[in-house]
Amino acid sequence: MTILNRNNYSKINTSFERIGSEFWTPPIHEIMYDGNILLDCIRTDFKDTEYWFIEIYNGNAFQAYPIETIIPIDVLKKIWKRETFLIISNGHETYHDVVTGIYRDLIVRANIPIEQIILISESADIIEEVKIVSKNYNLDQIKVEWVRAFEYNAKTQFNVSLNEKITPTLENKHYNKKFLSFNRHMMTHGRLHRGSLISLLCAMNMLDYGYISAGMFYDYPTWADILEELKKYHNDNIEILSLLNDNEQKILNIEKLTVDADYLTLQIRNNADLLPSTTEFYSNSYFSVVTETNCFARGKYPNELFYPGRLLSEKTFKTIVQKHPFVIVAPVNTLSLLKEIGYKTFSPWINENYDTETNESMRMLMIVKEIKRLCELSPEQLTDFLNNVREICEHNFNILLNKTEWITKLN
Repeated sequence: MTILNRNNYSKINTSFERIGSEFWTPPIHEIMYDGNILLDCIRTDFKDTEYWFIEIYNGNAFQAYPIETIIPIDVLKKIWKRETFLIISNGHETYHDVVTGIYRDLIVRANIPIEQIILISESADIIEEVKIVSKNYNLDQIKVEWVRAFEYNAKTQFNVSLNEKITPTLENKHYNKKFLSFNRHMMTHGRLHRGSLISLLCAMNMLDYGYISAGMFYDYPTWADILEELKKYHNDNIEILSLLNDNEQKILNIEKLTVDADYLTLQIRNNADLLPSTTEFYSNSYFSVVTETNCFARGKYPNELFYPGRLLSEKTFKTIVQKHPFVIVAPVNTLSLLKEIGYKTFSPWINENYDTETNESMRMLMIVKEIKRLCELSPEQLTDFLNNVREICEHNFNILLNKTEWITKLN
């Protein structure tokens, strides 16, 4: 495959607000250079075909920057003539509104042929949005591929950052801390599941059982803000509301949660990488609690609800590289997605019934109760657990290290 602009591709960062609204932030159009892992993941099915690559962050990218302002006219003409393909990448993200943007701003306004567009997304469910939007426009579907750049990066980081050094985990020993959970940034919209997990662990007196990081980097949100949103979000579950209300002061007084770094370091470093500074925490706990990027049906705007696409980020693949079993806080059927690409999960040694629970409050409660059960294993139960999950962790590690394909065609 020939990427015509591999060494100088466009990346368009636009804010989520409607263009021209009072909250609209001027967009950023950057010229990026070689080193994008997304480019390393792209298929080579059409080796003799030319492609033009553009990375976008949000669905209004081509409203802010019309396509004819960022592609040379000679290349644009070749796309119109169906001689060159246009790859639109929303890798690392799962924003389904990019599909509407492509149909509205590229196909309808700019007359880009549908069959010349390939959308690559980190959302395994992006095809469902394509079906809806193409039907609304009464047009054919664009080509869509599910990219797993985080999976690729985890393998690469093992080779580079960890120098292929395997972390000793799941030893038969006493564990002062039972689990590890990296959460980095706390938000009320888009990341509310992290505040939900930590608040419920606090209410159940479980925070001291784990190595937990959770950044409150700015003035907003505070734990008061998070608690207020949680009471609204979980108002369908009496048990959760009771836990939040009965333990409100304890939750409001949660202190800073860090593992290997202070808040300033968490803000500025690349936390997506495998870091040697964290390996000891995998060694000294026996499971991870992974709070994936997506979980709740919470939109990018207040009061907006939508079911997010399933995303497998570095948070999941770090545990696989470190041979650590895990509970995953993510959208329904995320564990099923892992199985589709060759990995095993940990049932029956971990109760994974939560993965098929569609009610989000109930799913969160099931997750927290399973964390509590795992933390309270007797010495004999822990030995049995460790002996049985080792083989699964080894299988997953070998699957990842032997992977060569990082993209799945969805249509």
